[in-house]
Amino acid sequence: MLILRDVLQWRTTEVAALLEMTAAAVNGALQRARDQVPLSEDDVTEPAEPRQRALLDRYVTAFETADVDRHALHVLTISGEGVSRIVAFHGSGLFPLFGL
Repeated sequence: MLILRDVLQWRTTEVAALLEMTAAAVNGALQRARDQVPLSEDDVTEPAEPRQRALLDRYVTAFETADVDRHALHVLTISGEGVSRIVAFHGSGLFPLFGL
């Protein structure tokens, strides 16, 4: 739900229809999800260290070429120290929901 609204920018009504929920239920669940995942862009940076840059480049290449064997559906949180959080959604069954 958080990905649909905050990343893909779907409307609440679209998420509600997809998940067979009311708009109020979507909004409540979305608020609880946002409370659990801090979404600050203040500490987002490009990796400067060559090893981190190479890792990110490999990840982006796998993403761009839809190489499912290398990643599933991942949401990364990048901080000054590098990737600080990865949430992975495994299983290709989710892909059609995101148009993949």
